[in-house]
Amino acid sequence: MDTSDNHSKENHWEEIAQNASKHFMDIFITPEVMRRQEAAELPRPLDLQAAQIIFYPDRRKPTVRINSEVKVLAKMKLKPGIEKEYGDSVYANELEGLEELMLTEEDDPDSGHVTMLKFNGSWIMAFDFIYNKALAKKTINTAKEFIEAAEFSFSHQNWSAFADNLFSAAELLAKATLLAA
Repeated sequence: MDTSDNHSKENHWEEIAQNASKHFMDIFITPEVMRRQEAAELPRPLDLQAAQIIFYPDRRKPTVRINSEVKVLAKMKLKPGIEKEYGDSVYANELEGLEELMLTEEDDPDSGHVTMLKFNGSWIMAFDFIYNKALAKKTINTAKEFIEAAEFSFSHQNWSAFADNLFSAAELLAKATLLAA
């Protein structure tokens, strides 16, 4: 593939990211900032450094967090030659980039999110729209128990119990797939 194709694809993804962030700003963040400014809950002008939208699986109104309200776990990449131990302070000038943004344990693990952070003068956006991740994980773990029971039944030639447990495991795995779709 020549470099013009790579450049074209990079521009395409950058355009998608810009459009997505504009839509999230227009639909969720800007109206919430304006509402809070009218209620004197945020300063005018606002120096926006971070924003987050939490989407709930039960379809209730999303929560919009602004600046210090944003809760996120960030997996960052250190610059070459920088080494840190767990618990050491990390400074922005020691970071090369972002690898992942995730909701904290305080948030509902079944929720989706859009998180936008200003980092080294540029905006970073991460999102996860998969709902019911915790519920799907619990369902998968239950399916594993049925698979173990099916294996036991198979080893003892209990064919009816084997078939029933295997069928139940398959149903649960299908349910988990649909839950997190």
